[in-house]
Amino acid sequence: MAIAIPPSFYIVRSRGRIKNIFLIYMMIPFVIPWIIIGISSYIFYWYIGLPKSLLTAALSHIVYSIPLIVTLLAPRLYTLDPDIENASMDLGADPIQTFRYIILPQILPAMLSAAVITFAWSFDNFIVSYYTLGDELTWPVWVFSILGKVPRIMPIINAISVVIITVSTLILYVIVKKGFIRLI
Repeated sequence: MAIAIPPSFYIVRSRGRIKNIFLIYMMIPFVIPWIIIGISSYIFYWYIGLPKSLLTAALSHIVYSIPLIVTLLAPRLYTLDPDIENASMDLGADPIQTFRYIILPQILPAMLSAAVITFAWSFDNFIVSYYTLGDELTWPVWVFSILGKVPRIMPIINAISVVIITVSTLILYVIVKKGFIRLI
């Protein structure tokens, strides 16, 4: 999440040709098929000599999730009034304090939404995990490897899926109840 905030600000605050090139770059994961991203990630890690592992899978998921987070944060940043930031600095706050006390509370709902959506997007992405994982297994890769081999395991897969959905829903419910996100 922290990696995607500066590009979001860049998209919102900058103008010109470089911004347009940057926006095109940010749309790559939405346009290129996942199999190409997975295979190219595998080739990149092979080329630099990094063995497939949970680290390479995590790096790949982080890299292709940044454009999604930027896409979800930028609209909220567009709605921020720059005069509030200027007033904060006029009253003696430095840029870090302005971000922490003025900007962050305003973009926190968008950040939490982006985190939930990105987690679901990454959790569901089998192809990138399949090509970048080593001996470890993630849930989608394990389900793919077991399907068709052991037909009696389907009820277990269904039960675990229900548990995952229930836990995710409970986490969202707690976030909303604690007031981190106000539903309108």
